[in-house]
Amino acid sequence: MKRSVSLIATACTFLPALVSAQTIIQMTDTGFVPTSVTIDPGGTVGFENTGTEDHWPASNPHPVHTIYAEFDSRHPILPGDTWSFTFTSGGRWYFHDHLFPDFTGTIIVGESSGATSSVISQSRQVSHWWSSFVRALASFWKSITSRATEPGHVSFATTNPSAADVDVLYTDWKFPCSDHDFNCASGVLMQVTAMHGPRVALAFLKRLQQEKKVELSVDDHQLAHRIGRETARVFGETGDAFRMCPMSDYNGGCQHGFFEYVLGRTTTTTDAAEKKSCGPMKGSFSAKVYFDCYHGVGHGVMMAQAYDLPASLAICDSFGDSVGQDGCWQGVFMENVNGAMTGTSRPGVFSNEDPLLPCTVIDKKYQHECFINQFGWLMHVAGNSVSSATRSCLAAPSDQRDACLQSIGLAVTNPTWQKSLTPNGENLVVNAWHICKEFPEGHVDQCIIGAVDNLMNFDQLNTARSGAFCDAISPSMRDVCYRQIGINVRRQATQSTDVAVVCGALLGKNACLQGAGITP
Repeated sequence: MKRSVSLIATACTFLPALVSAQTIIQMTDTGFVPTSVTIDPGGTVGFENTGTEDHWPASNPHPVHTIYAEFDSRHPILPGDTWSFTFTSGGRWYFHDHLFPDFTGTIIVGESSGATSSVISQSRQVSHWWSSFVRALASFWKSITSRATEPGHVSFATTNPSAADVDVLYTDWKFPCSDHDFNCASGVLMQVTAMHGPRVALAFLKRLQQEKKVELSVDDHQLAHRIGRETARVFGETGDAFRMCPMSDYNGGCQHGFFEYVLGRTTTTTDAAEKKSCGPMKGSFSAKVYFDCYHGVGHGVMMAQAYDLPASLAICDSFGDSVGQDGCWQGVFMENVNGAMTGTSRPGVFSNEDPLLPCTVIDKKYQHECFINQFGWLMHVAGNSVSSATRSCLAAPSDQRDACLQSIGLAVTNPTWQKSLTPNGENLVVNAWHICKEFPEGHVDQCIIGAVDNLMNFDQLNTARSGAFCDAISPSMRDVCYRQIGINVRRQATQSTDVAVVCGALLGKNACLQGAGITP
């Protein structure tokens, strides 16, 4: 879909006399050209994508765009398209490319602007035909050379990724990049994605980091974004392709990038979710898979809305059914906490003095998903003390207290978080039970529920770990544990016979069946 948001930009193509009405900044695949312009108050700047990649101009800082919030295209600008913005406020406005945050520039409004604007506009008149020619040539050249210039490249895209062993791939692949070269590493990972899919590419990135071929200082979340955009380009803008991207790696960067790509090729954010990513999956997958797709969309919506929580929730509300809305809310709140933990959330959303914010001040319909995702911030404020964090939960509204406590329970069976909660070297499920015993008296069951939910979320109908956890805890609590397995089995199974088989293999068979809604 081609877009040109400004009528002036269209006029510039056909009426050279009107070109001086706006200043043009070209968005190339190596940065903005020019990187700084000066204009009068009320002047318009057109951002023209003369590259072969999508670009997204927005005010600093990345990724919240709060310095000049209106200065944000809110979607990717595709190659050949233009987006224009009129600057009504004087000052120096620093900006960046939301998809390539290292690309930066400055708009100076109201400081000796006349000469600079005039020179740029006149230059634009002379160069318009030339830039169009260069774009056409670049597009042609890319079509015949794409991914055929590095060792291991293929010159075609497949519709399904081919299987690959990461260890073999690492041994055979001649990684050509220096350890700090983001763009080179990005190119290699996009090649791996096109051939073997995003899961292999993300695992390959982890291996490169382990072997110190890619420094940890290189922005791996942005590398995951690139993998996600390549996934959408190669494998399609579909729910199946979206689900190739795991949410668990690099703070969901792959799903973020996928959503960015789709967002640039649809009319609205709602269309990107409902018509391209998740909506078509309804009725063809289990409720959990459908929910999880919208969960991933929620992360993408939050990113696209520059971490504006109310705006993101409003988009979730536009989705067609309650499952999609709820999944989206969950992704939004999880990304909101991710932003708090990485220092990219909007100011005033979270508080060290009140660790339950923003959950206590939002509309009641959102509160469950907010509290069930509040763990990261609770533990941050509590200095990783489980007993302190759980005491904060006891101050939550009575109907949300369990959700807050379960959010901490979700973490006790997360291997990464568990390491920060206890130095104990025992196995995952035994460690989890030790942590649950730190919960306040009368609330240990909420830790168990969260712990099982987390294991089942990743293991699905494989109950080896969740069953072992239930077997390891106090006998008086085992029925709670097995019932929660049954609740998860019911959510994930597509056939009732699956429920009977899964529950039948557990020591707590009857409790599992009860949780699944089946009378033993």
